[in-house]
Amino acid sequence: MVCVLCSFFRLQTQIEIQLTQTNSIRSGLLKVIAMMRPLQSYSPLKGCDLSSILGSAFKAAVLFGLTAMANGAAGAVTQVVDLQWDAVDDVRVDHYELRYGPTSGQYDNTTTTTLTEASVELTASGTTYFAVRACDASAANCSAFSNEISVTPSAGEGQETESPLVVDFSASTLSGSAPLTVTFSDLSSAQSSSGASSDWDAPQVAASAESSASLVTTRAWDFGDGGQSNAGKAVHTYSVPGTYTVSLTVNGPNGTASETKVAYISVLATAASSASSGGTSATASTTSETAVIQALPIEIGDMQINHNWKRIDFQQAFENPIVVAKGLSSIGADPAVIRIRDVDSTGFWVRVQEWDYLNGWHATELASYIAMERGQYELPNGILVEAGSLTTDATAAFQFQELGAGFSKAPVVFASINSVNEEDAVTSRIRQTSANGFFVKMQEQELNSQTHAAERIDYIAWQASSVEVDGMRFDVGFAPSGINQDRSTLAYDNAFGDAPVFLADMQTTNGSDPCSLRLKDMTTGSVKMWVQEEQSKDSELGHLSETVGYFVAELAD
Repeated sequence: MVCVLCSFFRLQTQIEIQLTQTNSIRSGLLKVIAMMRPLQSYSPLKGCDLSSILGSAFKAAVLFGLTAMANGAAGAVTQVVDLQWDAVDDVRVDHYELRYGPTSGQYDNTTTTTLTEASVELTASGTTYFAVRACDASAANCSAFSNEISVTPSAGEGQETESPLVVDFSASTLSGSAPLTVTFSDLSSAQSSSGASSDWDAPQVAASAESSASLVTTRAWDFGDGGQSNAGKAVHTYSVPGTYTVSLTVNGPNGTASETKVAYISVLATAASSASSGGTSATASTTSETAVIQALPIEIGDMQINHNWKRIDFQQAFENPIVVAKGLSSIGADPAVIRIRDVDSTGFWVRVQEWDYLNGWHATELASYIAMERGQYELPNGILVEAGSLTTDATAAFQFQELGAGFSKAPVVFASINSVNEEDAVTSRIRQTSANGFFVKMQEQELNSQTHAAERIDYIAWQASSVEVDGMRFDVGFAPSGINQDRSTLAYDNAFGDAPVFLADMQTTNGSDPCSLRLKDMTTGSVKMWVQEEQSKDSELGHLSETVGYFVAELAD
């Protein structure tokens, strides 16, 4: 029996936040689920069997309704927002702060609780923005705020209102090699029928084709590559590798609504193990030695760099290159980082930058770089690679960067700051890499206040593997043991005929002090590396062991 009077709507939004790294706190994920319910019980609910509507997961799905405030003025409407979140698994978490207010990013009100839920009364005067964080007993050590959610109460005096449109759509496939044909289906409905987000696992009551058709009169698809359609079931073919954002806008008797799914479709390029137009070439000069792999849009090279800016010219043409360079030799003893700027289709500028407390002069060092065309690629044996970039000013808290190549497990990630919008020395730090993405932030020397202008960070995520493309072998993997301040020898899985190109980057931030990886004794079969901290605030150099990922490849003859 269907309870037609139970005209309630479901609002579910998931957010993740990170505990900041303070005193090496291990971070945890905090999910916030926003839901709305009436201030008083809604009489039509009596006698309704909600379990028949929601199924066995009733406890996980909370409905919201609208009713007049019992003692309020005429037209005044009050609703209660119920919020729940998962507990953060850290022994120092004492309580949670739920912050909210009428302005995005500015929270005038605070609710403190030791529970993983809270309720807030709202009036229908506008949108309220919510964020939550975990804190210790002193409240001096708290996580970063979650991404924001907003709730806007509906107007009315206890009467039911027309259900607004909720736009949703699905795709027959989310990734594949170019050319990739995808069928998109419009799933738009009234909010009372299908208000849940696509990643929520509570039951959904899908609208029938007949009822959906009556709600939607026109559609406008945007497939992210210039392609458009107005069909209810649209078929589109992506010809160029890349990550595409798809949006759908619908119009109907109840209004206009849109849904945008960012980085929804990933189109991979297939790098063949051989190509008729391929071949591997190498050019040498006094400034760099470079291998150009024609079948895969990549260039690897060695550089000799010091504190002065130096131009590195590509040996092949790029349209939108991504450049990473991590791991610096140890000819000069002072701690330093590699800085890159002005990346364009023909090359980039690079130098060694010492931390700000030092004099700035630095001996000539050896370093390697990878330049790759932005996009996702599938190498022989199904090995996945993704090259991309982000812009961020994140310093105190980490920012999540999503990966779209479809990795089955965490890849090795290399990240370089590739702009100089602020002169202070800075490096990128990574943690919690996964198949879906990684967290990244910037870090200045310890003595500084840890604020920095927004910079561009390029990254390359490469599935751990040993693969050969057009005669060039790449070995990518994780060091078998943690790397700290002591020199550790990494033996390659395969020996190389000549000293190979080598890059390495920390995949964790177990030690919070600013640092970089230094290299020594690079041979055809191994390299020594260690974590070198800077000493702007104190003289100690001890560092917790970090997981380190590496890339090694041999320049062709």
